[in-house]
Amino acid sequence: MNKLGEEKSSGGGEKNNKKKIDWMKYNGDDDLREKYSFAQWPIERGEVFLWNSLSIAFTNLKPVLPGHVLVSPKRVVARFQDLTREEVSDLFHTARLVAQLLVTKYKADSYNITLQDGKASGQTVAHVHLHIMPRFPHDFDKLRKDNEAKKVGQGEKKEEKDKKENEEKQRPGVDREEQKPRTRQDMIDEALELREWMKTLAAKQEEEEEKEEGKN
Repeated sequence: MNKLGEEKSSGGGEKNNKKKIDWMKYNGDDDLREKYSFAQWPIERGEVFLWNSLSIAFTNLKPVLPGHVLVSPKRVVARFQDLTREEVSDLFHTARLVAQLLVTKYKADSYNITLQDGKASGQTVAHVHLHIMPRFPHDFDKLRKDNEAKKVGQGEKKEEKDKKENEEKQRPGVDREEQKPRTRQDMIDEALELREWMKTLAAKQEEEEEKEEGKN
């Protein structure tokens, strides 16, 4: 993957099948709404860091790992099958952009893109959304240890612990209702940091292009 991110073009040969991402195209200048809806919950503009035609990417109230963000269609739709073809295309195009943004920001070499559709899948918000997380080797180890330490500190009884662990195993996905929610300001600060990183990528890309032109 290119350090600054690349998108595949629809035509041309091997040398011409990639094009640079115009990151500033997704900075929200063409959509000036101050609020969006995530099912019944409002999403402030400050929590959004990337805008596409029909989708937005925004920070997470209860992230599982650093960089765990969400992508959803702007229109409130509960189930994936009810999205239009255009919304599906835009949603996954946005997900690919966000994944590349996170990989470069957090210097990760892997990521998860997860869709939970329906209650049994672990979906807790009735609005289609993708979870995107940059991943690192053993990144869940500390999380597990912290959870174990918390249980010991609370003096949790073995029966209660076993019951919770069993419930956790039965409930798939990455929505974790028991996690402590972040403040809105935390989410706004993270979104601002990601928007600034988009500007950085755009500037670096422009600098690279100028160097290439100078060689010709």
